[in-house]
Amino acid sequence: AISDKTVIASSVIFLLAGFDTVKNSLVVLLHLLAANPSVQQKLRQEIQDNVDKDGTLTYQSLMEAKYLDACVSETQRMVPAVGVFLERKCTKNYMVPGTEMLIEKNILVQFSVWNLHRDERYWSDPNTFNPDNFMPPNKKNVVMGSFLPFGIGPRNCIAQRFALMELKILTARMLQEFQLSVVPGREELEMKKGPILRPGDTMPIVLTPLREE
Repeated sequence: AISDKTVIASSVIFLLAGFDTVKNSLVVLLHLLAANPSVQQKLRQEIQDNVDKDGTLTYQSLMEAKYLDACVSETQRMVPAVGVFLERKCTKNYMVPGTEMLIEKNILVQFSVWNLHRDERYWSDPNTFNPDNFMPPNKKNVVMGSFLPFGIGPRNCIAQRFALMELKILTARMLQEFQLSVVPGREELEMKKGPILRPGDTMPIVLTPLREE
């Protein structure tokens, strides 16, 4: 039988993984688009082109929206939804290649996803929001293991496809209806530190309707 402790722990994880991370990523993505109007306009045009082709915003049109996918990926690179750190338990003795470092069985290994996603060995100008990192031809040059927005291995996020689709739908609908702009003096991302990165208490953006009612 499953213990009450396991049920409670699983419930908390589902709440955090299914709501908080998507909300946080959406806030960050909208703020980055507001702070980068040329990126915002290019993305809006892609969304509109797909709507014109299909007559409406569909699952297929979202899957074909490559720049939208790149904007979401770049947001997750800059502010990983998985959190600041990942940790895994070593299942057998492992000698790190090219070193004399032995990681013994049952040792808990923790590493920083934040630093990995901003490592200049893998990303040019890593502190700048640049969706072209995930567009051809750059996308094929992303080093395996250097981008871990949903964790890694068999225990990565089980809802990553659902979360990505949520982000894409919400972002597309926002850009169909509003021009996003930053509040003067509030251009920089404000993040709270913790196991999961969160936007600051106030990260306002200005929403200007694109069409009159």
